[in-house]
Amino acid sequence: MAAAKLIVERVLPKRLCRPLDGLVLPPINTVADACDALQAITNAVLAGVLSAEEGTHLSSVIETHRRMIETAEVVARLERLERLSETK
Repeated sequence: MAAAKLIVERVLPKRLCRPLDGLVLPPINTVADACDALQAITNAVLAGVLSAEEGTHLSSVIETHRRMIETAEVVARLERLERLSETK
């Protein structure tokens, strides 16, 4: 029986985190959307839906996504400015 348990633990390792039931985040397509998502995470921590640690980890994911959106917006603006300067 111990051998079977060992095999199951190797094949199906324990989850390091739990599913975040009850937390609904808005789609994140803009920096403002990321701010809304961070507010929802903060509210969930304050309401006890998420632990502070879960909120911190999830906020880190949202922040990384926000930086990606912001970088893409800056690149698009720079490319637009470069095209405008080439036409002059």
